[in-house]
Amino acid sequence: MNRLLIIIASTILAVCSINVYASGSHSMGDGNMAKSSYNKGKTLLHKQLMCKSCPLNEMSLDKTVAANLIAKLTDGSPEVGSLSPAEKQSVVTYLQERFELN
Repeated sequence: MNRLLIIIASTILAVCSINVYASGSHSMGDGNMAKSSYNKGKTLLHKQLMCKSCPLNEMSLDKTVAANLIAKLTDGSPEVGSLSPAEKQSVVTYLQERFELN
């Protein structure tokens, strides 16, 4: 009886521990720089360019708007805020991947 209980408990613990690793964020320390740039660009876009007090707060983001925004980010247009070149590149990466503009 005790042996059967130990086997059942071990099986349940093994299954539960596998499920813990299956949930959560995309960046579980895998070192994928492209995914990191994508996530950073998404955050920057929504927190520094499209927030209520940001330059692009009224925009509805679609493929055309994304393409225009990429052009503004790459030509140094002042209306896209004061992002660093690395931050601009992260936003461009996010928009290109999100809207398949590569």
